[in-house]
Amino acid sequence: MPIDGANDGASGVAVLMELGNLMAEIRPPCNVEFLLTDAEDWGVSGDRDRYLLGSQHFGRSGIRDRYHFGIVLDMIGDAEQEICREAFSDSFFVEINDMIWEVAAELGVVTFIDSVRHGVLDDHLNLAAAGVPAVVVVDFDYPYWHTEYDTPDKCSPQALENVGVVMTRIVYSPSLWPGKK
Repeated sequence: MPIDGANDGASGVAVLMELGNLMAEIRPPCNVEFLLTDAEDWGVSGDRDRYLLGSQHFGRSGIRDRYHFGIVLDMIGDAEQEICREAFSDSFFVEINDMIWEVAAELGVVTFIDSVRHGVLDDHLNLAAAGVPAVVVVDFDYPYWHTEYDTPDKCSPQALENVGVVMTRIVYSPSLWPGKK
């Protein structure tokens, strides 16, 4: 059954669209590319050959050494937002996670919880496998995930703003970025 996907899918896109609007007005001090993938949940979870198809395809396009790092935004619009560090991100690219959570703390964004809660199979893994240090910012404790109840009324403009201000600071502050691996 098709679902709205207001949080799982649309919330990250909404933040990226607003960042794009901002960057059209105020050019950032670096090149920024947005990657919107499809077929993340296609197939059977855990079947790496038929899951996360969009990022698999992108990863095969020769991205190694083209990007300083990547940040995947997924399920970040929950009205009850609590974004913890994701386990694989924290294990492999802790410097990127440190940057994100330090910026959130500096900005007073208290919905970024500085602890690891889940390991999540998401697009950041394919980016990392293709040679781009990548993490995911995800609020995985969302009771409406993959249900017909993932609708806009479960999301919050404040949650989108929380992530948006953190990403904006990162994009416009390359001095915060960790060294390239």
